[in-house]
This record gives sequence, C-alpha cells and structure tokens, in this order.
Amino acid sequence: MPIRAQALTMHYFATDADGPKTGDVGNHALRIIEDGVIGTIAASPAEIDATNAPGMYKVAITAAENTADVVTLCGKSSSSGVTLSPSTWCNISNSDTSATAAASYATANNTALTTIDGIVDAILVDTGTTLDGKITTVDTVVDAIKVAADAILVDTGTTIPATLANGVNTLSIAGNVNAANLLSLTAKQMVEGTVDTGSFAATTNQFQSDTGGLSSVDGHYVGRLCLWTSGTLQYQVADVTAYDGTNKRFSCTDLTSAPANDVTFVLV
Repeated sequence: MPIRAQALTMHYFATDADGPKTGDVGNHALRIIEDGVIGTIAASPAEIDATNAPGMYKVAITAAENTADVVTLCGKSSSSGVTLSPSTWCNISNSDTSATAAASYATANNTALTTIDGIVDAILVDTGTTLDGKITTVDTVVDAIKVAADAILVDTGTTIPATLANGVNTLSIAGNVNAANLLSLTAKQMVEGTVDTGSFAATTNQFQSDTGGLSSVDGHYVGRLCLWTSGTLQYQVADVTAYDGTNKRFSCTDLTSAPANDVTFVLV
C-alpha cells in the first residue's frame, strides 16, 4: 500500500494503433495530479523491458510529489497516435502503518481466534471424534495463529485494547472515507468478460462475448482498454474501437493472435 510523503516507482502503459508501444520513452511528457491539482515530475521515465513487457514504462515519484490522499500519474506522447494510460493510487499515512496500529489489529484478531478456538473445541466434544484428525489439525493451526498474534503484541510492547474502539475506520483510507469510496467506484467500473467463438470466429481485431450483463447499446465501450487476463494473449492490451451491442461484438486495435474461446478479458 503506498504511503503518503514517501517515494515510490509507478508504472504506466503506452499504446498505439498496433497495440503496446515500445521505444517511445523520449517522447513522454508526464504530469502528476494530487487531489485534483496538477503538477510536474522531476524524474525522467524509463522503458521497463521492450521484449518481455512491451509498452510498459516506469518513473520515480519523489516523497514531495506524493503528498495527497489520491494521486494520478498521467501524461501524453509527442508521437502521433500514442496514448499513455494513467495510473491512480490512494495513499495511507505513516500513522496507519505504525506499531500501534499493528498491535491493535493483533489484539482484535487474537480475540476472534479465541472465539474460533472455542467453537472448534465444542465441535470435537459434540462429535466425540477428531474426524480422522482433520479438526485437530484446524485446532492446532488456530492455536499457532494465536501464538503469532501474541508475539506481535509482545514485540510492539503494548496491547492497546481501546484503539479499535477509538477511531480505526476500516471503511476509510488514511482516515479519508471519500478516498475509499472513490477507489471502490473505480473498481466497479471495470467489466469482466469471456470470449465466445461458438457463433462468431474471432480475429486479431474482432471478437464476441457471451458474458451476461454487457451493454446492449452500440458503441458503449468505445475508448476503453481491453486487458487480456488468460490464454496466449494474457497481459496484452488493446483499444476498443467499436462495439455492436446487439451481438456483444468488439472491434479493437490489432492483437498478436485471435483470442481463443473462453479466454477472459477486463475492460478498464
């Protein structure tokens, strides 16, 4: 998890009409947006590996450039037709990663594990058997986890029994509920799908999906990126250039091969 006011290295992706764009780092002009305010970046970007990770680039973000709750790395290329995909992350504060917070979580987990341990013991009594040793094994594992939780408390030198009750909000990021809501909203906009070649033969720039819930509106996904998550195309990214809502048929920038039946993808 990124930490506010600490340096980190971020990745971003470059594509053109042919797919991942390599050898273009010298043409990239990057910017950083912190809680809606745009600024410049001191470091120069670098290409990661044109052969094994085509289109992937990286840039160092200094601590002074990473001071907001929500930060976005974006930019443009002076090369015609090349698009840089933005990267967004949410920071937590140093206090969220302190030994105090760790001890607090350990205390809560220890209590929950004690409850589980009691339930397992009750099952053993009710059944009058260890079920071929399986429940005994679970009981042993729970005890081991409890010991580890106790060790965390000892190492941090405190049990802090009131911390969870006094303000730790698991629905927030760095104390900012809005940041958590924005991150959740971003994730919900991603669409998962599966290729169906049963009624339409996929090509290197066109495929059809039988995934339920896809929009029936023509052009609905145009402009999105299609990231392949399985098969021989895994990790390739293409731009969606057209969408037939009736047949759930996508047109995209050229892929290295036609997607096979049942391979998966994500629209971002």
